[in-house]
Amino acid sequence: MIDFLRGKLISKSPTYIVIETGGIGWGLIISLNTYRILGKEGQDAFIFTSLIVSQDNIRLFGFATCEERELFLELITIPGIGPKIALRILSEKPPEELKKNIAQQDVNSLYSVKGIGKKTAERLILELSGRLVVVKDTSVSEEAISALISLGYKRKEAETAVKKAISIVGSKDLEEVVKKALTL
Repeated sequence: MIDFLRGKLISKSPTYIVIETGGIGWGLIISLNTYRILGKEGQDAFIFTSLIVSQDNIRLFGFATCEERELFLELITIPGIGPKIALRILSEKPPEELKKNIAQQDVNSLYSVKGIGKKTAERLILELSGRLVVVKDTSVSEEAISALISLGYKRKEAETAVKKAISIVGSKDLEEVVKKALTL
């Protein structure tokens, strides 16, 4: 397995790069997230890789971070998600946002990715919710939103109510914010 490449970035487009190492030009398929992170052509580059071999093709995928590569590898284990769709997901959802969407079981956010249907979004959440390590946002606003959702509010309604409550109360006390949000 080729774990990473370090070399000169010869060419760069939103979905494909070429890195020269030791006189060899390596072509890598990349996500838009990786494209945004990489430097300019002619600069040194370091990229994590994943080699995918299928019956009729050998493709080398490149990732700006190890975390993005690990998510890619997790995504392609899900039935119906191949490398192309996994890259599309990672292009539209940076790793932290994707993890947060899965942790919050936000089907609509995943469904908004082009090429992902509602059932596939639900399958992503079901398959990955137990496998991904997600750093929980433990801010008062996020906890208050979760409390309102558990009381039957829709996420959008809960976010709006909590935002208004925090601006009125001016406090970061969870209990006060939830009480005020319930009255709005």
